[in-house]
Amino acid sequence: MQSGGFVVGIDIGGTNMTVATADRSGTVLRRETIPTQRHKGAQQALERVLAVGSRLVSETREQGELIGVGVATMGITYDNHVALAPNVPGWSDLHIPTTVRASFAAPAIVIENDVKAAAWAEARWGALRGSKVGLLLNLGTGIAVAAVIDGCLYRGAHDASGEIGYNLTSAGDGEGFARGMAPLEDRIGGGAIERRVREIFGDDHDIERVFALAQSDARSQAFVDEVLGEIALHVTNCAVAFDVDRIVVSGGLMSAAGQVLSVLARSLSSFVPFPPELAAARFVHDAPLMGAIALVLEPAEGLPANRHID
Repeated sequence: MQSGGFVVGIDIGGTNMTVATADRSGTVLRRETIPTQRHKGAQQALERVLAVGSRLVSETREQGELIGVGVATMGITYDNHVALAPNVPGWSDLHIPTTVRASFAAPAIVIENDVKAAAWAEARWGALRGSKVGLLLNLGTGIAVAAVIDGCLYRGAHDASGEIGYNLTSAGDGEGFARGMAPLEDRIGGGAIERRVREIFGDDHDIERVFALAQSDARSQAFVDEVLGEIALHVTNCAVAFDVDRIVVSGGLMSAAGQVLSVLARSLSSFVPFPPELAAARFVHDAPLMGAIALVLEPAEGLPANRHID
């Protein structure tokens, strides 16, 4: 590996956005996190995070030249729009590749779905390393999975594999993607859970408080059991469908890792013919960011042309 130079990794999430610079080994040099402020719309979020990136580039110049920029972001990025990114108003209208190119003079720019980027970080440097058919479950603002099979990211026919937020929650669901809905994400994505917590328990409660109260409060325990049970149902079905050997879990809901992993383990051992290993991701809260860095340093095989801009 050549010495000198550095890369920028950018993770754009529905709640927070993180930017970091890293050396060629993937060691983070500088980083900063800012709120997405999704209620203010997409354009301001993209402009603010790229401005932070430009500043960190200036602050890291002692490492040499900027050799690449990796962006992990919601949905599926095309040159002139973004598909399957409902969490931030206006995100679907962004021209992300053009905007990123205008912000950074870098030999390589990689733009990837955040959960797939997270899976790549875990496959290269983390808890999916050595797995034959591994699955990363992300429990963040939304809910999604990403598969790494024989060392390659599995993308699906339209780069939309793992978008389980669009799963039906029951046979009686009347609205779905065709009407702009994501049934599962609208019920048990992190944003949806937060809304339900406030509706049921009041504005002075949040997810972390309800999960903590579940140890002693029956109503909180019932809510937690319902949410985690529904997550476990869909993850278990994924494990059966993919015949995975390992599942790792990342995202904000892993602040209650013990409760989350306990319910998942019980479901997987009860219903999957060949139960997979289950573990917290190495990069529980930083997997998309580390994936953005990894994809610049070690690009995934078969990276689509609209993702990798040289």
